[in-house]
Amino acid sequence: MLPFHLSETGSSLLHLLPVLGAALILPGIIDRTSTWERICLFAVAIVLAVRYIWWRGTETLAPVGLTPDFVASSALFGLEFITTLGTFSAFIIMMRYRDRSDEASLNYGWWGPGRDMRVALLIATYNEELEVLERTIIGAKALRHVNKEIIVLDDGRRDWLRDFCAEQEVTYLRRSDNRDAKAGNINNALKVLSERDEVPDFVAVLDADFVAHRGFISRTLALFHDPQVGLVQTPQHFFNADPIQHNLGISRTYPDEQRFFFDHLQPSRDA
Repeated sequence: MLPFHLSETGSSLLHLLPVLGAALILPGIIDRTSTWERICLFAVAIVLAVRYIWWRGTETLAPVGLTPDFVASSALFGLEFITTLGTFSAFIIMMRYRDRSDEASLNYGWWGPGRDMRVALLIATYNEELEVLERTIIGAKALRHVNKEIIVLDDGRRDWLRDFCAEQEVTYLRRSDNRDAKAGNINNALKVLSERDEVPDFVAVLDADFVAHRGFISRTLALFHDPQVGLVQTPQHFFNADPIQHNLGISRTYPDEQRFFFDHLQPSRDA
């Protein structure tokens, strides 16, 4: 027993101290790629979440009855319960982690000497301005992989874009309608490619406002050394601050919300 009395707030803060200490210490000693360490951490999180739900359901609800208090407290508890179940699924997924960086580095050139995989790089566009498309097209031309064809798929049917593609020596493709929007635009390009005498070995797709890293094609192709792999999705980063970063003025110190999805959730799903 403590030699002094704590208020409820003080008691809560005292219990919070070990949690804060663990939050500061564990990131420095835990290997986030270790499956067993991740299982232990998320198992603790699941136990604590179950304990919280038990407390909410047995200690905090209004007395049973047809009263506004019972209806409101039960509805809120039900929402928390469903949210917690969804969180459990995320915890289970994130118990494993797979980083393919080394795999991409080790397997480049798996197709053997004397052959360079032909890649069609599709850039689908509808109404983006030249300022956006120019950056994407020039960035695509700067990719290290040599045997590539950059194809701009213009659903806006703009003559100025056709002329710009001619200046940049990239392929320009348009269709007569906008059926099925972007998916239809890409499918039309795939059909055109399939009818050629020489079809590409691989197809890559960029959004109109994407500037790919110079090693994008090279490192992505390396992951196709496994014959079971048919599709590779890569992470993306944003030039512009997301709404939270922008509104709070913390774009230089706070990661955008997509970082959790690409840096944590996707590697766990891959595992």
